[in-house]
Amino acid sequence: MKRNEWLTTMYYFDRVLPPHSRIFDGCAGTGNYAFELARRGNAVIASDIVPRNVDIMRQKQMQKPLLDDIFVGDICEMNPYEDHSFDVVLCMGAFTIWKKRPGTWLWSNVCGY
Repeated sequence: MKRNEWLTTMYYFDRVLPPHSRIFDGCAGTGNYAFELARRGNAVIASDIVPRNVDIMRQKQMQKPLLDDIFVGDICEMNPYEDHSFDVVLCMGAFTIWKKRPGTWLWSNVCGY
């Protein structure tokens, strides 16, 4: 992730997110946003569909426990928390994929198409 992108995103999070929010980061990757948002006083639960990313988040969590929960999961199926409410649900760009079609690439929504 580019540093300018991260700084810009955090700048807007600071202005938009309610203080002490309950946040679900459903496409957390290795937790770059999740850990920082937790450090800033939010209750954060993070998941990612890639088990290796979740392993990295768990390693970070062992060094500095900040997140309320970490698990391997698909943001399209939030079964562990379907009865909970979150103030904020994050999906930082991971909702889309590129699909190969003959002669071209097609941009597609992971959950729908």
